Amino acid sequence: MQDRWANFSERPNDFWPGIKYGEGAAGIQAPLIALSDLTAEIEEEQYDVLEMRGPDIEERFVQAQGLRMEAEIERLKMLYDRFEEEYLP
Repeated sequence: MQDRWANFSERPNDFWPGIKYGEGAAGIQAPLIALSDLTAEIEEEQYDVLEMRGPDIEERFVQAQGLRMEAEIERLKMLYDRFEEEYLP
């Protein structure tokens, strides 16, 4: 997730230098910050799911959590695409 975010955040910065460092229009900063926060949240949840493995956790639960995380990642990718369509030329 970190790698995807790093690559994604470079594109807007090409059009609005400094935007990924907190400079620039608030109308573009707000959705970028929201995407950054969501990326971090999903990444943290991914680590939590990976740490669940162990003798006390049922494998079905871990699998269900993994599927949920895959769905969250797909939703995030869709949001990245939507941002690019809306804000990038």
